[in-house]
Amino acid sequence: MVEEFFQRNARPLWALKIATTLDGAMADYRGISKWITGKNARQVVMQQRNQFPAILVGCHTVFIDNPSLTIRNHQGQTIGCPKRLILDGHNRLLSKIDFLNVFTDSYSHQTIYCHGQPIPSSIQKNLATNNVTLLQLPLVAEHLSLSVLNAYLLEQGIQGIYIEAGPHLAPALLKQNRIDYLYHFRGAKIIGDRRALHFNAPYTWKQFTTTLWDGDFLQEGWLK
Repeated sequence: MVEEFFQRNARPLWALKIATTLDGAMADYRGISKWITGKNARQVVMQQRNQFPAILVGCHTVFIDNPSLTIRNHQGQTIGCPKRLILDGHNRLLSKIDFLNVFTDSYSHQTIYCHGQPIPSSIQKNLATNNVTLLQLPLVAEHLSLSVLNAYLLEQGIQGIYIEAGPHLAPALLKQNRIDYLYHFRGAKIIGDRRALHFNAPYTWKQFTTTLWDGDFLQEGWLK
């Protein structure tokens, strides 16, 4: 899918993965979202990651969940790692770089830190030690320029990105019509908490399929 889209459109494929409860929550009031879907659905996510040369997340996801963004098999063993693009327009992660997996693990050379503000030289050296790539992008209306990021992906020959976005980044991407393909997981549960962070961005399918995964279900397809 990724290579075919790239050859046909001469640009990278932007695919978004979101997960919501039946009442539309993407995270609880603390911003934690790991509980939405079950084990089988999470393994499907690993298979989806494996189809893309790069994965993208926002700084909020990294700050709250400290993910590794690797590809793991059914036994939980890491079998690979795509390029990891981290969006951080206001450099919020710099105070925690010594504790975050994407900057310190054995795959740190796969991390591309997309920042909007200049980075102090001492921190640059720290990141360089772990072979983290720094990519400063211009800020447009206080957000990183996705057009410039797309040009960078094209320049680097990255044919597609798999975006795991939470309640802040996902609506922004959909409202900007940046997403070509959507994976929407719906966990078989209701949180029932008004304080929870809910998904609030409309989208329209061009075509989609629905698959059931042990009580959870996945709708995926192309967007208009």
